[in-house]
Amino acid sequence: RVDSLDRIIRCDNRLDAVATDVMDLDEQNTGCARDVRMDIRTYIDQWTCTNEEVYQRLFDSNIDSEVLKDAILEKDRSFLYASYVLGGIADGRYSIQSVEELERDLPKDLKACFYDAFKARFPTGVAFSRVKPLLRLLVRKGRVGEAEAGRRAIVGDETLGAILKALRGYAVEDDGVISLSSEVLRRWLRDATHNAEFGV
Repeated sequence: RVDSLDRIIRCDNRLDAVATDVMDLDEQNTGCARDVRMDIRTYIDQWTCTNEEVYQRLFDSNIDSEVLKDAILEKDRSFLYASYVLGGIADGRYSIQSVEELERDLPKDLKACFYDAFKARFPTGVAFSRVKPLLRLLVRKGRVGEAEAGRRAIVGDETLGAILKALRGYAVEDDGVISLSSEVLRRWLRDATHNAEFGV
């Protein structure tokens, strides 16, 4: 809802929309906790109504949308978390058949979402090694032109297009410039101490 988004932006004029159109926004960085929770609930409603996979999984489950919204908000009150969890529900990574499965399957926070998603996409070190040079470059520089990414982040006979496809939703290209989808992701990738498997 546009009026909700305007209200959120008025609460904190330092907010930036990330390239995936999901705001890197939560109640801690806005000072508008009640509004953010309401807007995340609306966001989840819109996802469940417009995404066929999530709608069908919810319809076939033993829970209702209020239980789903409460479970998501109990774990992490951010738009990014809600977005990644709903994507995981859509692709079958997280089960919502029952309250027990929902509580067991939902990641504890946004960092756990990243870990689950990267583990599913890159199950081996070899798979991750294909995308690691580009991620390292993006973590270091923030934004990189396609030409520079092609020169500095391609390993072997890979193509930049194939690497970007493997990182869909996490690395985005806009007008020839590649960036990570959120600052939270950038910090997670940078933290090799706590993220030994995927830290760059």
